[in-house]
Amino acid sequence: MLENFAKDPTLAEAVVQNPNCPPEILERLRLYSRGMEKLVVKNPNTPKHLLLKLGERHPKEFLQNPILLLITLEEPDFWAKAPDDFVEKILARSDAPFETICQSLMTSLLNKRDGILLPLAGHPNTPQETLLQLAGCWRHHIRWKASKHPNLPRELSEVARAEFLRVDLTDETVHSKLYHDEVPAFLSVEVLRLCARGGPWLRYVAASDQNTPGEVLEQLALDPDPQVRGVAIANPSQTPEALHRLLDTSPLHADIAKNPSASGETLCAVWAMNQQKKNPHIDHATRLFLSKNPSTPEKILRELYELKVPEYLQGLTQNPSCPKELLQFFEGQLDVLEFLVLNPALSKESLCRLATSTDDAVRRNAAKNPSLPKDCLEKLARDPNPEVRKQVAARVDLPAELQVLLALDGNTSVQKVLLRAKERRSKSYLKK
Repeated sequence: MLENFAKDPTLAEAVVQNPNCPPEILERLRLYSRGMEKLVVKNPNTPKHLLLKLGERHPKEFLQNPILLLITLEEPDFWAKAPDDFVEKILARSDAPFETICQSLMTSLLNKRDGILLPLAGHPNTPQETLLQLAGCWRHHIRWKASKHPNLPRELSEVARAEFLRVDLTDETVHSKLYHDEVPAFLSVEVLRLCARGGPWLRYVAASDQNTPGEVLEQLALDPDPQVRGVAIANPSQTPEALHRLLDTSPLHADIAKNPSASGETLCAVWAMNQQKKNPHIDHATRLFLSKNPSTPEKILRELYELKVPEYLQGLTQNPSCPKELLQFFEGQLDVLEFLVLNPALSKESLCRLATSTDDAVRRNAAKNPSLPKDCLEKLARDPNPEVRKQVAARVDLPAELQVLLALDGNTSVQKVLLRAKERRSKSYLKK
């Protein structure tokens, strides 16, 4: 019956609005005109593939189709599988079902393009779980847009807007403005837990923060994002027990080897596993971190020394747990003095002697050593080489009188470093 009515131009419009109209007739009738297309999009009997095709051209009519609710209930991932062009057109409308779309997109959200993420980041109905993902997007402009959303806690908004910088204070090429955009000095445990539920950027912040609870860090150590996983495993706040459990579940043994909280038993297990591996790059990184880790057992440190690999020897020179006789041996090796002077376990006499070296690199690194006596530090603050003075200025524990001295330094780059270090000192104070 409907087939015959559909052939009559005067009745075709009524036929296409019939919810029982067969799909094949709807496919044919939509070719009549643009107006007929709109009616086909609104018909609940229209095939899904045709709905998606025509819905991109007529998003208003698509959203009026009563079958949409049933489709999204039967297929929770409907919006995730839909073409990006189509989803983008739907999101451009104020009557779009934002919450339903957000729930559907959660598993693949951050793989979507900007045209989808930006509307979600700015819409007042976007759920907090979606905002946490968007505020943790690696793409800065998405993160920035989400950070301004009123449904995000203020502290979390600051984190999302921040640039998580790990820079050398003596690098004057970094614009000073960036130092005002770092992650806030102190994040509450509540905010860190929210970060751990967010996108990879926020999870990275939580994984890097030593105030993050141990059970959250252990969870982040198994994160799908390798950057998050790596910093979580290397975080000194990981418990020794958690690090030992991670031996069986994580391939990132190099990051375990880096962590000073790892027990001697765990590091021995890492060393034993390292001896069995065939990948030279993994072997090298793990051994290098073991050579620098103050928790590495002395037996392993001596075995690393016997390998005579220059990088491992450099690591050993900086390790405060390095056997004393090895440190005394290194003091006679000119090629490692630049690294040896960084070791806080060196005797006061050795540090003072190295701080007067004719080698600029040795004096510059001496200024970094937290165990350097105050009188030696004052001499370095008057060093003729501005690079040495910059390194003194970069210290967050710089005595007040030396701050005054360097504030009057004739070299502007030294003064800039001093100002940056002052900001770091204030943030260190806030954390206490």
